[in-house]
Amino acid sequence: MLSILPYVANAIVLIVYFFLDRPHPIADFSAIPIWPILAFVVFLVTHVAAFSVQDTTRQLVRIFLLRRSGVGYDDGLLPVYQLKMTPNWTVPMAPLYMGAHVASFVLLLFSLGWGVAIGAHVAAHFILSWIPIPYALFLPSIRNHLQRQSEMKKLMAFTEGFDTDGFLALIDEAIKTRRNLGDWWAKLLWEKTAQQVEANRKEFSEQFEIPEMKTEERMRRPGVVTAIAWFLIIWNAFVMIAGLPQDLFYREMPIAVALLTRLLSFRMLFLIVGINLLGGRNWARITYIIAAPLNLTINLVLGTMRLGAVNILDRIPALVITVLFVVLLLRPKATSWFRGTPLPSAPSALQTKRRPAWFIPVSVAGVLIMTLTVLFWLANHFLRVAGPGDERSQGIIEYYLSK
Repeated sequence: MLSILPYVANAIVLIVYFFLDRPHPIADFSAIPIWPILAFVVFLVTHVAAFSVQDTTRQLVRIFLLRRSGVGYDDGLLPVYQLKMTPNWTVPMAPLYMGAHVASFVLLLFSLGWGVAIGAHVAAHFILSWIPIPYALFLPSIRNHLQRQSEMKKLMAFTEGFDTDGFLALIDEAIKTRRNLGDWWAKLLWEKTAQQVEANRKEFSEQFEIPEMKTEERMRRPGVVTAIAWFLIIWNAFVMIAGLPQDLFYREMPIAVALLTRLLSFRMLFLIVGINLLGGRNWARITYIIAAPLNLTINLVLGTMRLGAVNILDRIPALVITVLFVVLLLRPKATSWFRGTPLPSAPSALQTKRRPAWFIPVSVAGVLIMTLTVLFWLANHFLRVAGPGDERSQGIIEYYLSK
């Protein structure tokens, strides 16, 4: 709950800022003071430290409880055990992080403009979510914290189910093997889930026919998810980079405004979604299912108002791709993989190595759609004969008819 306080404070400051009788530039790089940069660096460092320690202790507790109790462990023990493992030096980290969060936003807002302040914090949020958590950096600190506890504290913790020696052994194993705690927990969860499913299969084998399914097969990422993710990454990165010269020279935008526009666009959102789809984040799947039709609808309505019927023809490939991707991400196999649960029925469909009947026609259609999209995009953005101002309908029509 406390983690949202800086965002609320920043929102209040931003509202007050626009009511002040002073200029409200989007970006002002005429003078770049050092204090906003220092405050922003402190915000980044404290953010990484606070959330990395929190996630490190969370993964350690999950691994320990999975080993001890299996998949049915009590989730209520997570915050209790995490608190016992958190080093003392992190206590002042929370107020320091929140103070640096608000201070950096206020200083950037009043010195470099509201666009820079918002863009810097939005970019920091997404970039920090991509950076791998340095678990190995915080494991020695957590181990030293547990080792310095008195025997009385260890005994009191043991009465609450907290095995200090067991956690120390787990931390030593993690340091020795240099394993990524997030991957370790995910793999262990799949193994324990497979063991539970196998135990249930044997128990009810006389009543239900449940074919055996290997753990590796449950962990395998569906091919359609991989294809969709890489398409979103490559295509949106290409469009963002290729469209930047058009913003700078054709639309004559300042470079700061052009970069900020790209960072806050749907293209950036879909690029982030594509990266997180590869990691199996279910929120990325849900975000795409909601944002892709919304983006297509906005572009279709606004583009048709400006360009007329030509815009509808230009959006047909995007419409087909959006519908296809949403349908594929809603299929049971993809849904179960993102949720981290095996399919409730027909598990034998995951065992067969034969491609489904729809694979070849869908693949061919996907290649054709991608080719058409590239051709439409190139014709619309590079090879078109531009009409006067932003009214490009007549120029586009004349170009297509000339071909």
